[in-house]
Amino acid sequence: MNNTNQTQLPESMQQRDAQFHPYPDDEISLVDLAKILIKRRWTLLVTATVVVIMALVFALLREPNYTYTSIYKIAEIERGEALEAVQSLIEQAQNLYWPNVSRAYQIDNNLKSMPFKLAVNNPKDTLLILLSSEASEISQAKIEDLHQQVIEALQQQQQQAVKTTVERLQRQTETTQKLLDQAAQSESEKATDMIAGYTERLFALEDRLQSLQPGQVLQVAAAGERAKSVGKSLILALGIVLGGILGIMAAFFAEFAARVRQSLKEDQQ
Repeated sequence: MNNTNQTQLPESMQQRDAQFHPYPDDEISLVDLAKILIKRRWTLLVTATVVVIMALVFALLREPNYTYTSIYKIAEIERGEALEAVQSLIEQAQNLYWPNVSRAYQIDNNLKSMPFKLAVNNPKDTLLILLSSEASEISQAKIEDLHQQVIEALQQQQQQAVKTTVERLQRQTETTQKLLDQAAQSESEKATDMIAGYTERLFALEDRLQSLQPGQVLQVAAAGERAKSVGKSLILALGIVLGGILGIMAAFFAEFAARVRQSLKEDQQ
């Protein structure tokens, strides 16, 4: 009995071990991994060095970006009062004028996408429209041309709005003047009040005409502060990390390829 139990015990232990280790031949220990890295250290070092050098070159040759800003002052119907709704002008600049300018630029330069973006905003409590784009210094002339086209489109619309407003005010002035003349010739008891009212309205219309100010271009694509971007030190740090990861992957791949070739040779023999 004792002998039987002694013989069965190792078998049950072996079965239990087999359950926990179904593929003992495929196991790789940390020691094996370390051996592979040491064996393929030159592959690791060369790959990592190449990646780091590429990151360093990219960081050194990368042109810094600047924010280029154009400023347009909206036409005024009265001092401090916009002739047209500011938000409407911003939406037209973003959704109408800029897409048209961008499309023409892409066609002329055979581009699939626009290399520059445009941000349009209105500083609080002002009648200013700011056009902003980020680009390198060598692209300033291109940015200036694109901004100029958008501003010209805004100006043309505002000039038309000013012209329409002037014509409307002039018609109102002529009509009021005729009514004033008629009131002056009238013998009605209310003639005096009518004359006073029409005279006051004439002064108001003339004052509105004099207060009307067209839109103005204050600056086009003026370079501002350096735009925030990924620093050279961060690019180099990322290059070192990426180089290490790719170097380790290259080392394991080289070892894998070597073992596959060795296996093929053994099969051929």
